[in-house]
Amino acid sequence: GTTQAEALSLSRCRVETSTAAQGGALVGVGGVNGTTGTAQGTFSGPSGTYVLKVAYWDENDGAATMGLRVAGQPVD
Repeated sequence: GTTQAEALSLSRCRVETSTAAQGGALVGVGGVNGTTGTAQGTFSGPSGTYVLKVAYWDENDGAATMGLRVAGQPVD
């Protein structure tokens, strides 16, 4: 199945309409330098190996960063 970021629990983020995004919406953060936000959820499927696809758009100055954690641990 697919889980869209805008369906997760968001902190310091907003859902924005975008025809370029799958499902027509994306999660935006801030607009102020140094602003951070989180999109958090709990996976309820069986344990195993999964393919996780993450896409993000960089901000207009090219200085955005994005991180991913699974079970609290950073993922490369």
